Amino acid sequence: MTYERGRVSASLRDDGSEATGLRMRGQRRAVQPQEAGTLSVDPCMAPQAAVALAAILRIGRPRYRDDMRDFLYYSSLLLLGFAWYRFGQKQLRKAPFDENGAPTQGLVGPVGFLMSVGVAGYALFAVMRALARGQIPCLGKGCAGQVYTLVAHAGAYWANVLFLVWLVLALGYGMYVTLKIWFR
Repeated sequence: MTYERGRVSASLRDDGSEATGLRMRGQRRAVQPQEAGTLSVDPCMAPQAAVALAAILRIGRPRYRDDMRDFLYYSSLLLLGFAWYRFGQKQLRKAPFDENGAPTQGLVGPVGFLMSVGVAGYALFAVMRALARGQIPCLGKGCAGQVYTLVAHAGAYWANVLFLVWLVLALGYGMYVTLKIWFR
């Protein structure tokens, strides 16, 4: 199969597995012998071009791993949020004073509360900014500096926005429980 300079290349190997890759600037394209002096279109190239396009677009390739990873990620967020909610409710049901007469402690102390307010405020600002601009910076360590846009990377964009919303809700609930315990 022929490749043009600087474009994405894709093909099927002899064993039927998918081979994709990016060629760097300056690499030469592979020229087939029949191409050297003719301008006619080879009819055998059409299936290869379709296979290359399917490989690039990942058409016909099952996405079971990606779907399972997304399912585990979102279900763990839901389970962790539910556990956080139940823990807060358990703390709120406790008596204001324990058997020794000491007041019941909140989820965080004063310094932790201020840090939670700062992190939750920044995360809320980041969510509002992402919704207004349609882009969000990557939140992971491995992709620092990468920006996901709503148009080009919708899945990654909404995943990062959802994580920030979840973080704001979790920290907000922790601050609510702490204030409720402090002022009863």
